[in-house]
Amino acid sequence: MANKNWVIVISGPNGAGKSTFHNRILLQNPFLADSEFINYDKEFASLKQNTSENTDEENLRRHALMKMRYKINTAFTQKRNIIFETTGAGIKQISRQAKQNNFSVYGLHINLQNPELSIARVHHRVEHGGHDVPTNVIMERYAQNHARLPQLLTLEDVAIVIDNSNKKAFMPIFVLSHGYLTNISECPEYLQDTHIVVKEKYPEKSYKQLLHLQQEVDISTMTEEQRENFGQIVISNLLGQIR
Repeated sequence: MANKNWVIVISGPNGAGKSTFHNRILLQNPFLADSEFINYDKEFASLKQNTSENTDEENLRRHALMKMRYKINTAFTQKRNIIFETTGAGIKQISRQAKQNNFSVYGLHINLQNPELSIARVHHRVEHGGHDVPTNVIMERYAQNHARLPQLLTLEDVAIVIDNSNKKAFMPIFVLSHGYLTNISECPEYLQDTHIVVKEKYPEKSYKQLLHLQQEVDISTMTEEQRENFGQIVISNLLGQIR
């Protein structure tokens, strides 16, 4: 994997914590700092801020999409590493381009247990000065994100499925790494259908093999706090392998 360019996809419904994950975890990793960060909402917000109030919003959205695609194509052409944040749209296309350009693809799929939580998180964000998303759009994106997840996992070299519903922030549930499944934490009910699909398709690999540990780890004996800490170690370890 050394010297091979990569794409990191951060996906999840609105309010899942994608931007927080990028700012608090990815930006703290020096090996990930030199990358092109591409986010449709960021492009749209920038265009909206710099145009008059009378500008047609649909036209702005088209321009934001064109600008985002231009940045993606340019990054591939210039062999720049990419961090792509999305609610689910565009993952198939960017994964296909990555394979064509010999880039590795790493997926960080952040999930919430229900759309109501997604709506509440967006409302909280707006109260603190963040951007709003219409409720019907949040509901639609949540359903699409959940339905697409099993298929999206198959497009990536490494995929980490993460739950961010509770106080245990960014808890990895399972990892698909180069054709093997590693279960990290007990799978919540709302992700069971996705978990069943991958269990039927992929052989299992232990934590020791996945993380290159010296000895096996028995997560069943850990306290809740230890499991949360171990989850963060898993994420940091896998991101540390991207060099």
